[in-house]
Amino acid sequence: MRSRGQANTIAVRLIAVLVFCVACLHSPAGPRLKAATLDDEGRFYSETGFTLAPEFVQFFDRYGGLALFGYPITEARREGGYLVQWTERQRLEWHPENLGTPYEVLLGLLGRELTKGFNGPRYQQQELTLSTQEPTASIYYFRETGQTVAEPFLSYWTAHGGLPVFGYPISTLHTDENGLQVQWFERARFEYHPENPVEHHVLLGHLGYSALKEREAFAYEIEVFGTPAPDGAMKIDLAQGGESEDPGFFDNVQSLGRELGPGLVRLDNIFNHYQIVARGPDGALTYNWRSLDRILDGVRAMGKEPLICLSYMPETLSMHGDSRVRPPASYDEWAALVKATVTHVNVERGLKVRYWEVWNEPDQSGFWQASFQEYLKLYDVTVEAATGADPSIHIGGPAVARFSPDHLDEFMKHEAMQGSKGRVDFISWHSYGQSPDQVAAHIRELRTILEQYPQFTPELFITEFNVLQGGPGDTSANGSTDKVEGAIAFLTSIESMQRERLDRAFLFELKDGRGPKSYWGRWGILTNDAQPKPTYYALKAYQDRPPDRLPIIIKRGPSDRSLGMMAYGGPSRATFFLWYTGYYDARIKVGLPSSFASAQFDLTLFDATHNNPAKTGDATLNAWLARDAGDLVLDLKPNSLVILATR
Repeated sequence: MRSRGQANTIAVRLIAVLVFCVACLHSPAGPRLKAATLDDEGRFYSETGFTLAPEFVQFFDRYGGLALFGYPITEARREGGYLVQWTERQRLEWHPENLGTPYEVLLGLLGRELTKGFNGPRYQQQELTLSTQEPTASIYYFRETGQTVAEPFLSYWTAHGGLPVFGYPISTLHTDENGLQVQWFERARFEYHPENPVEHHVLLGHLGYSALKEREAFAYEIEVFGTPAPDGAMKIDLAQGGESEDPGFFDNVQSLGRELGPGLVRLDNIFNHYQIVARGPDGALTYNWRSLDRILDGVRAMGKEPLICLSYMPETLSMHGDSRVRPPASYDEWAALVKATVTHVNVERGLKVRYWEVWNEPDQSGFWQASFQEYLKLYDVTVEAATGADPSIHIGGPAVARFSPDHLDEFMKHEAMQGSKGRVDFISWHSYGQSPDQVAAHIRELRTILEQYPQFTPELFITEFNVLQGGPGDTSANGSTDKVEGAIAFLTSIESMQRERLDRAFLFELKDGRGPKSYWGRWGILTNDAQPKPTYYALKAYQDRPPDRLPIIIKRGPSDRSLGMMAYGGPSRATFFLWYTGYYDARIKVGLPSSFASAQFDLTLFDATHNNPAKTGDATLNAWLARDAGDLVLDLKPNSLVILATR
């Protein structure tokens, strides 16, 4: 494997050539030949800084020169025992064994090489039976490959060298992902550009550059297997907290929330956001459920179920009467509040909310200004009060801000010491900015801790996770959560969680709070004004995926996890997620089982320019292209995500 320094050197040279090639596309004939100098040493082209070797000059000129081959993009060099030279559109090969014959210089079969493994309908033999192989006025059929050549390419093919120069056709004439009519030949790719002057309607693709780029370590290959693997039972849910005290916060996102399907929405801040408790003139506690009911109804209107995080402390109950993050002055009053809340929600209203979490991030001084031992006391009082109101609920914690084996072990040890009163229905923590390997290691470590407490069989919940990004004033302000990077981080995280059999993961968060603009770097998958972000679409596709997971291996590519894929379903219904975060542009080939041979896919691309509402302002999902199963080869830029779904 190349060192990164070597890769950088290759990339700089190839990028320089690519910039030149793109510039040439604005002039169909390319830059004028006056920049080239000819002598016995070959012909030097200042445009690319390379010299066409003397062995190739005569052949180059005879068959069309720059228009046909493009500029040289390497020096002549030995490959496979022959002197070869790469140009923008070809690879010239000098065969001294054919010296003095028309075959002294041959062209590389770049069309064959770049479409190797393509077996979709575009590359299969066509069922045509013409009685002659002689050209007609409109079509020519090649029995050797079962393909035809017709206009707009037939005239160009015959006028510029025909079979010796271009080889046989190996695909049908079809429209590619750029909207061009193209056809592949053994040594060329014809492109139809009707926007150009008539003499330049047909141009040849830059196969030399494409093949050289692939050869120089930019090509990756993934294999998908057809035998389904266990998908696990992990659920992806959502979390919300701290953004707004408005009980109608979910009103403008209810339809978008419903499209994500059933699940949980974790709510914290319920006591200090919704003014549930106050004191009467006699000092007794009074309750007002109006705002809490409205936010719960907003969750249910999305077809979802609340998970209620019992936090934070009403100021009137706090130790000093003025803090939301201090212990209660009276644990009896806290217990009364908890019991009244569960009774109202599950008994009086009959909502049957299953999951209740005790506090939020008690290991953070900003959310709990007391010792962890004091939190454990709060936990026990809360469990007794909540289960006293509804014994059927599932209750857990400690919802620590980051994976902390010491805190989690202390939590379990404390509950074990409570004997029959110990209660842990789920154990929870938060995960921000963790790599997939770190997330997986944390789940494994927690399972090791739980082995010491066999009397408990809690579910494992990450009740908040996302990238370590926020908006101004948060951890970072580069806005990754608004862009494709956030969607890729989401998918890489859940891939590791699923693999390690986590029970539930809660993506923080559903909706941004109000900010200075629509996209301002917050964690929501929806903006405050209900615009979907790339992560929303990634989650929706994941929730809609078929049930069976298909195993994959990366046969060729990076070992740094910059390339990843998840595959689900079968030939009749499949969903694939493919992402790439490397340094340079990449060509990625996806090999599918033979059972997928007739499958057709719609592809949706997320990158800097596609489906990037933070940049374009367009939050409408725009499809990228369609591909058949035999042609799943994609050219992707760094930080790209493609979602493929069968039609």
